[in-house]
Amino acid sequence: MPVATEKVYGHVSVQGRDYPIVTGGSGTRNRGTEIETGLTYNTDRYNTAAKMAVTVLSEEEIGESIPVDVSIRGTTMFSGTIRNSKEGISDRVRIEAYDAVADLKRNTITASYDRADIGSIAQDALDEAGVAGAIDLPTVRVSPEFDGLRCDKVLKKVARWGDAAWWTTAENVVVVTETIASETESHDLQFIRDASPGKRTPAYQSVRVIGSSAVSRRGLGYRYLLSSQPIIATAGSGQPVFEFRDNDIQSQQQAENVAKALKKRLDEQQKSGWVEVVGREDIRPFDDVSVPPALGGETYLVRAVEQTIDDRSGFVTRLTLGGLISP
Repeated sequence: MPVATEKVYGHVSVQGRDYPIVTGGSGTRNRGTEIETGLTYNTDRYNTAAKMAVTVLSEEEIGESIPVDVSIRGTTMFSGTIRNSKEGISDRVRIEAYDAVADLKRNTITASYDRADIGSIAQDALDEAGVAGAIDLPTVRVSPEFDGLRCDKVLKKVARWGDAAWWTTAENVVVVTETIASETESHDLQFIRDASPGKRTPAYQSVRVIGSSAVSRRGLGYRYLLSSQPIIATAGSGQPVFEFRDNDIQSQQQAENVAKALKKRLDEQQKSGWVEVVGREDIRPFDDVSVPPALGGETYLVRAVEQTIDDRSGFVTRLTLGGLISP
């Protein structure tokens, strides 16, 4: 198997100034306390804020609540907001930053919608959190009521109603789309350090989605209506059945979209695992990766990415595989 020998260069940009990443060694002056060096980065396709922790060489303090960009070999790997900054010895500063998902989690929406398009609801959530977004959703009209619902949970509902997905790009743009393939990339993996892909039986074989009824939509005074039976949709077959209830589902189309979205999540559990490779700054959640023939030659969807750079192992990328795309 080939061995990677290319040197890795990276820097952190804060308000137009670049700072080199420190993985070990010492600086020019002695101050502060000892802190961890190197870089760690974790991002997940699901509803989790990406976190970047990195040590840079700086002769001055670096502030908090300001934008930051991290680039490796000229490729942006992370953009977000600094939440913690700690000075260490030898002009080292340890920065912790989070992406837009953290902003979505800190903000809420209280609103009532009357047959609103799900795209407009998604935009409201982005606007409330003050984050940039790119929305490409089917036309689905819904009438939900939100009482202090977190913005990230609003996007989660919208994605289910539209049989879509949402995530944050390396440039800190929140994407909400039904056409995942047009927004992601494919990669061939080389320089494998370790791997453990494997096949598992999904915990559930089918999905049953239960939405609202006339009673839940209008109150108990409407119990006499023949249409008081709840909206129900199913996907898949077999036992056990995953049952999901949501009174914001108020049409059959919504229910069917949610059932398909949940079934996709279950199917992704069938083939998963992880693979560790020599650093790949270009791989993101929702990308697909193909492993070498020696590991089966299969293609997987990437669920999560963990990046580390230190003076012991160098630059290492660990990918959590979220599902088999093709054998």
